[in-house]
Amino acid sequence: MAQSAKIGSLTDELITTVTGISAKISPKKFAHCRDLISRHFRHHIYGRTDQFDVKSRFDGLEERFSILNRDDLADALHDRLEELSRLSNRWTPETLSLLLQLADKPATKSSLESLELLRSTESPLSLTWKEIIQDDPLDETGIWDSIDYAAESEDESDLDLTRDLTFTTNDHEISRLGDKEDTADLDSYIVPVHTKGLRDLKGGQFWTQQVPIRPRVGGVDLKGDGPQASIMISELQAVREVLFMLCGLPTSLFRSDTTSSIIRPEKAYGMRHCTQQSLLNLLDAFAVIGKELNELRKWAHKEQSVPLLQVFRAAVEDRLSFCNMELAKLQSRFLGSDATVVSLLQVYDQLQPIARPLHRLSSIVKDLEYHSTDTSQPFIYLELIFNQICSNQMTGDDSTSEFMAKLFFECFQVYLRPIRNWMRHGELRDDDDSFFIASSEGDAKKPASVWHDHYVIRQSPSGRVLAPNFLHAASKKILNTGKSVLLLDLLGVQTAKRANEASHPLNIAAVLDATPLTSLVPFSEAFDTAFDDWVEVEHQSASTMLRDSLFTECGLWRSLDALEYIFFFRDGSLADNFGTTIFNKIDRGKEAWNDQFLLTEHAQGVFGILGCIDGEKLVVRALPRKYGDMQSKRRSVKVLADMVIEYTLPWPVLNIIQQKSLSVYQRVATFLLQIRRAKHVVERFRLLKEDIDSSGDEAEHDLSYAVRHRLLWLTNSLYTYTTETVITLSTESMRRRLSEAQDLDDMVEVHEKYIQRIEAQCLLSKRLAPIYQAIISLLDLAILFSDAHSLYAGEQSFDVTNRSFSLHNTQMSASSYKRRQTRDEDADMSSTDDEDEAEAGVDMSYISFIESPYMERLKKMRAQFEQLLGFVTAGLRGVARAGGETSWETLAEKLEWGRAAGAAREYG
Repeated sequence: MAQSAKIGSLTDELITTVTGISAKISPKKFAHCRDLISRHFRHHIYGRTDQFDVKSRFDGLEERFSILNRDDLADALHDRLEELSRLSNRWTPETLSLLLQLADKPATKSSLESLELLRSTESPLSLTWKEIIQDDPLDETGIWDSIDYAAESEDESDLDLTRDLTFTTNDHEISRLGDKEDTADLDSYIVPVHTKGLRDLKGGQFWTQQVPIRPRVGGVDLKGDGPQASIMISELQAVREVLFMLCGLPTSLFRSDTTSSIIRPEKAYGMRHCTQQSLLNLLDAFAVIGKELNELRKWAHKEQSVPLLQVFRAAVEDRLSFCNMELAKLQSRFLGSDATVVSLLQVYDQLQPIARPLHRLSSIVKDLEYHSTDTSQPFIYLELIFNQICSNQMTGDDSTSEFMAKLFFECFQVYLRPIRNWMRHGELRDDDDSFFIASSEGDAKKPASVWHDHYVIRQSPSGRVLAPNFLHAASKKILNTGKSVLLLDLLGVQTAKRANEASHPLNIAAVLDATPLTSLVPFSEAFDTAFDDWVEVEHQSASTMLRDSLFTECGLWRSLDALEYIFFFRDGSLADNFGTTIFNKIDRGKEAWNDQFLLTEHAQGVFGILGCIDGEKLVVRALPRKYGDMQSKRRSVKVLADMVIEYTLPWPVLNIIQQKSLSVYQRVATFLLQIRRAKHVVERFRLLKEDIDSSGDEAEHDLSYAVRHRLLWLTNSLYTYTTETVITLSTESMRRRLSEAQDLDDMVEVHEKYIQRIEAQCLLSKRLAPIYQAIISLLDLAILFSDAHSLYAGEQSFDVTNRSFSLHNTQMSASSYKRRQTRDEDADMSSTDDEDEAEAGVDMSYISFIESPYMERLKKMRAQFEQLLGFVTAGLRGVARAGGETSWETLAEKLEWGRAAGAAREYG
């Protein structure tokens, strides 16, 4: 029964501890929980821990320690197990088993030094009465006698009062000390009361004297409009109260509100030699100063967690301490000197050099309190102090300007620390939200995007840089300096020895020694000059080293050469070799013409012979087909957009030539291939032999040559304009400006402007899309003309070997042509809407070679050519006159020359 009762009490305690339910609070729930636990206990009987297994495991653990060369642990464990065997009880096996289950790598994580913490410090044994009596028995004579407290004490003997002292007051005996005959009169030890001093003390307590007296000067009453004073005080008392008030002490002359820091003078006090209203006005002026000082003290007592605000708080405390010292000096002048002239007005004038700068400082603290909710701009007080210095300089307040300048540079040194650390070492503190440069969030950072994506300038939602406004102009240069240092570290370039800080300081002496505040140079201009010089020292060192490293070690010039050869076809023979192979596959109608493996191998074989190109980094990628079968796709130059040339640049160069710029390179390469494709099919045209075609129509031949001439003029003009007028001139200018760039950001800007100019002048920008589509339609006319002429020559048996169609296709019957036409129309129907709109400018009806004669088809081509060319030239002139490139006007004029020359040859 005792065991059951014990288990029951433990069960009740367990329920209350875990669930918080007790039998008093909720009897039903408590009883229900108890039934569940009791039922669980009845059906789960756990056996005791096997003590022999525990002993075996500890023996194994001791042996393991010895094997792992931890004999110290093995010996310590053995000693404690031996000691435990003498103190064990019935729960010892369970306890040891629990320790074994909690053990986590005891051989490596155990430390014998931790055992010292388990040793209890032995407290000294307490002293007992038995020990005391044993050393000094209480058996001395008279030890238990009563004590006569009136007898002479040791203290009295020390004072050498061995004589019998008696004294009387009002003939009454007070006491008698000792039994000796000598006596002393205690009146000699009593200090007499100084009646005059007590009277002066009471007179100084002016607040207790409520005697209304009208102020008088020279026997004449001073009448005032305001209320009359009920307590008259002297001017010295007023000065003392004013100085106490300015020190932040409570006074009787002023009444202060602790919550709002407002101080008002009491109207009950007055002076004999001035009116009540005049005194109140002067005390109000003192109260304003005291209110501002109290506001500064109240703010200085607030805890600040941001280092930038902590240094400002310390600076304010220093200024308040200086003010208290000056007030103490004023107080000392009025102590114990009757010759000092006491004047409230004089004290007010003497306080102005101290109070005026603190008044400006108080306004700055108020503005800072207004912005205290915005934790992202703790530097706002630096802007306020900077603006205050500029305004004080303009008003000629030199003393306040100097006061604010010292305060500004004292606090600005703390703000310079993260700037200096960033520009010298490229390091940022994660917990520093006051710095205007931050590390971008996102995925793992790649070296190829260090310059553009890793670090940004922090901005507010309105786009304002989160830095003092006087640093906005230099923020970009500061950011670039730190990024340059980071890139140099990634490149493994050992940075040069940094300039000594002592030789390039940025303090008040460096700024104001050359241009003092009393000069005509504004403080803002002097600071900007000094700060720019300070930043330029670090910026020039890092940017120069990075620029030289990019030009020499990272192969920037080599990469630019590779891009020109691959995408701009700088070598015409290599471009012709690369393009002709692709064009022949397209003309033969091979579906696998854009196999990326074959194209990559072909490109690497053509361009890999150049020393500036790494063939393994050159890849030609095939895009998914968008429309039609090969027979329909080969009739347009847009088929070349199904392949994209890619070249991998070194990661340092990618910080200058971004991925979006490479897409422009690819589009220019596609446009040049499209022009070469049209030129290729037109140049393949062969003159017909008149001696064979004696029955031929001379008008057809003349019209055919005229159309061919115009198409050749068009393709040659476009290719010459693109390669020579646009690419060559722009590239030369870009290389020249790139070599003159000051830092990597300037280099990026030069290349971006270069790419934008290339994109615009090559008519690849979005706003020139209609003109570009018209040019593509003109290039498609060249392919259609070649196909029409090849079929006509085949039908007339002239120069069959140069046809673009195979021999069996030229001998197809009329029904096979109709079936092919139907198949082509079905294929065109399956194309996307965007491509249908792009091809809307070309009349495809003359592809049907059976229904219309060759002469009619040529006339339709010529009409379509004139229409599209007129649209192109008019569009180029329009955008050029609307503020576009002058090269567009040149291209329009050149295309018009070809048009006029073709018309003269046709009708001449």
